[in-house]
Amino acid sequence: MNYRARFWKYTGNHSQGFNCGRLDSHGLGLDLIAYLEYCSRSGDYQVPLDSLDLERVKTIQHGAKSSFGHEVTVIAPKEIWDKAKTALEYINAT
Repeated sequence: MNYRARFWKYTGNHSQGFNCGRLDSHGLGLDLIAYLEYCSRSGDYQVPLDSLDLERVKTIQHGAKSSFGHEVTVIAPKEIWDKAKTALEYINAT
C-alpha cells in the first residue's frame, strides 16, 4: 500500500525560510517526508535504503515554482517509508 504525504518545499534565499507540512495523514513527519523527497531527487541515500527503493518513490511538484518554493507530494510503499525513517534516525544520531 502506498503512503502519500505533501509538504511545502522552501526554495527561497531568506535565512529564516523553512519547509512546512501540508498533508500527512499517516503521521510520517515533515523531516521524513522532506528526506525521502531529497533521496528521490538526488539519488543520495543512506542504508537501509537502496537504489531500487528510490525507483519506487514518486514525487509530484504542484503548480509553478515561485521564488519561495512549491508544494511536493511524495508517494511510496510503507516499507520504503520505514526504511527511510531508519536511515534518517541513523543520520540524526551521528
